[in-house]
Amino acid sequence: MAATDGAGAWRRGDRAYGAELPRTAHGVLMSDDPTEFHQDAPVEARPAKVRKISRRWWQAGAMSFVLLVGIVLALVGQLFYVKLERAYEMRITAYQAWRVVCAPSTGQGGCVLTQDVVPNQGGVLVALTMGSAELGSPLTITVPHGVMLEPGLGFSAGNNGLTVRPYDVCNPIGCVSNVPVDAEMLQALRENRDGQVIVVPSEGAPVTIPFSLDGFSEGYDAFVRVTSRRNFLWGIFAR
Repeated sequence: MAATDGAGAWRRGDRAYGAELPRTAHGVLMSDDPTEFHQDAPVEARPAKVRKISRRWWQAGAMSFVLLVGIVLALVGQLFYVKLERAYEMRITAYQAWRVVCAPSTGQGGCVLTQDVVPNQGGVLVALTMGSAELGSPLTITVPHGVMLEPGLGFSAGNNGLTVRPYDVCNPIGCVSNVPVDAEMLQALRENRDGQVIVVPSEGAPVTIPFSLDGFSEGYDAFVRVTSRRNFLWGIFAR
């Protein structure tokens, strides 16, 4: 049989109903009944456990970030070393009969588009070189000593008409003549398969020396690209 106390709460044995039971600081009802649901201790321990897990995740993330930074720095260092090593090398790229030759980028030398006509017995019979991709720049032709200077040098590309140019200088390598490459000459060099250089030896009749134009168009385009890139970089560093 339930009884009431002075506060008006129903009491059955030691349990009171209708009265406000004491609560913990976290708002959990306290009870002396072992069957009552009581989670005071776990509620207190839960924030510490969360902090411990968060700390572990933060440590794992920090270690992953440091490892990633180390890998990136190693790759950048290796790339820089390779670039620096290549900067001291002369680079030669072949385009069939023609080559793009670039001096080491650490110096003041640039790139040229060139071809050497080599006879069966060895040596260089004719050297053709372009040092600039700008229209009007010369195609420099070097032939061995022993030619007559007064008639000059004859040059043609494909079936185009013969161009006769004087010799500009003779140096220890040979005698040099410069053929201007305007738009018409450039088109002829691109579209034809071969050309001719005509020289007159000191004794004898004129000699025609054929050369190949295979790969000239591709080589010229590559020459333009690499020259433009180098000029751009030199312009930045020169400021």
